[in-house]
Amino acid sequence: MIIECSRRSISRMKLAIAAGLFVAMFGVASTASAVTIDFEGFGANVNIENVDLGGVQIFIPGSATVQTSFSVPGLPLSGSRGIEGVPGVQSFPFVGQFLGAIGGNVNFVSIALGDFGVDADSLFLRAYNSVNILIGTDTNFLPAGEVGGRILTLNVAGIDRIEFGSTGDFPNSVLADNLIFRTGTPPSTNPIPEPTSMLLFGTGLVGIITCRRKMAKG
Repeated sequence: MIIECSRRSISRMKLAIAAGLFVAMFGVASTASAVTIDFEGFGANVNIENVDLGGVQIFIPGSATVQTSFSVPGLPLSGSRGIEGVPGVQSFPFVGQFLGAIGGNVNFVSIALGDFGVDADSLFLRAYNSVNILIGTDTNFLPAGEVGGRILTLNVAGIDRIEFGSTGDFPNSVLADNLIFRTGTPPSTNPIPEPTSMLLFGTGLVGIITCRRKMAKG
């Protein structure tokens, strides 16, 4: 193997090492994809119960219906559409069931929950796997008099379905908006380097060592 040992070639070798390290560190994240559902494509008061929203359907157990809202209280709920239970006071929370191959392959979920500040709400988001075991919970508190909401987030592999809502004087009476979920292989803090990244790293390192030896002899 003939290796040119100019300053330019050494710079290229260093670039190869950097590229190899970058691919090794961040290449795994490229296998994940995210979906955002903001409900803005619907009109007001539209029943979306058990409608495929792009890999997930939302319902409320029992006789309650899930419908789009006429307006939202404010950030982090955005635009003019969220979802709410009808009638307004529910015994059960919203359920989001992931469909087909997506079910059990979700590793991140977030949802914005809020209302117009009539009462205090203890907000929750729960995740279950395909055998109905609770695998993650996030909670937050929205005090009475505060118009708006909170974003609840879960980052855990193997999510098959979620439940979200509130507890308080009027259980599960909150609005929900901006459901985001991500599927695929979650990023690893210590990923196993791929062959391509190892080749880039190794080629650059060998080249620099060889050039330094040649320069030392010359």
